[in-house]
Amino acid sequence: MLTVIAVVFVGMLCGAEGWDEIVLFAEGKQAWLASWLDLRNGVPSADTLRRVFQRLDPKAFGEGMRGWMLSIAGALKNQVVAIDGKTLRGVGQRADVPLHMVHVWAVGARVLLASAATEGAPSEPEVTRQLLDLLQLEGAIITLDANGCCRESMAKIRERGGEWVCALKGNRGALLDAVQRCFEEIEAAGELDERTRQWAEGDSAHGREEARHVYVIKAEDAELGDEALPGLRSIVMIQRARLAAGNLSVERQYYVSSLPPQARKIAKVIREHWGVENGLHWILDVQMGEDACAVHDRVAAENLALVRRAALSILKRDTSVKHGVKLKSSRASCDNRYIEHLLWAEIP
Repeated sequence: MLTVIAVVFVGMLCGAEGWDEIVLFAEGKQAWLASWLDLRNGVPSADTLRRVFQRLDPKAFGEGMRGWMLSIAGALKNQVVAIDGKTLRGVGQRADVPLHMVHVWAVGARVLLASAATEGAPSEPEVTRQLLDLLQLEGAIITLDANGCCRESMAKIRERGGEWVCALKGNRGALLDAVQRCFEEIEAAGELDERTRQWAEGDSAHGREEARHVYVIKAEDAELGDEALPGLRSIVMIQRARLAAGNLSVERQYYVSSLPPQARKIAKVIREHWGVENGLHWILDVQMGEDACAVHDRVAAENLALVRRAALSILKRDTSVKHGVKLKSSRASCDNRYIEHLLWAEIP
């Protein structure tokens, strides 16, 4: 079994996807793999890989992967840990319920700390709390999208010694209305500059320019009543102005946080939250072809997803090659020394 897992993991490090592609890769690397794996009976067939991954218990396998990732992530104090969900669309082509996974991503360490399958976005908060129970959160800053903004999750984070920043949308309608109304009243009174802490930043790329203005006030200065969440200390408004192809658009987004009302710090944390989209989800789909990987058995797909995420973490953490994940995989596929570097640098 360990040989099968190792073959799949190394295959994914080198860009192979799906059972047949992994077997073709392993056959091409058989002499090198045999130097450290038991391949006396040859490379396992695609059917063998499939059967083993169908029989692995995702919960137990996930615990093993989590222990490995936690060992290389280091302490989480002052780190932004982003929580978000992703649907594996290749599995959903034949499954009644698509495979949806919740991810806990240490942005700075570039490591997936934990993940678990769920039945879809509505059940994310419950799974999120289960994952939080598995982690040491002292001093960490947990960021969540609007789907994760609920009293029980915020309480769990505070109980475990973490701070939190959470987006607001319609699913938290009463709290969103109260926060929005607070900023509108301050603005209407002409007191936005006097009563808020502010930070401005901007960037430009691909013909688009964006300016962001962050306004933060102490939660105690807002009349939130029963809508206040455990540990709430700051409410936040971000105004984004985008100029693209001569068209200007302006939008406002609202957040709540247990952090003190420090506009610059909160702005940085919110920006880092999108590391889970750019540094994990986008790479899984675009550079590692996850949505195109049609492994339809749900258990096998979940276990394969765990291996894929571990491989991505190892590739993201390597700084010896100054390229993205896809080019690192290409380098590994033709350079045994580089594969060994990736493996031995992160395996205890």
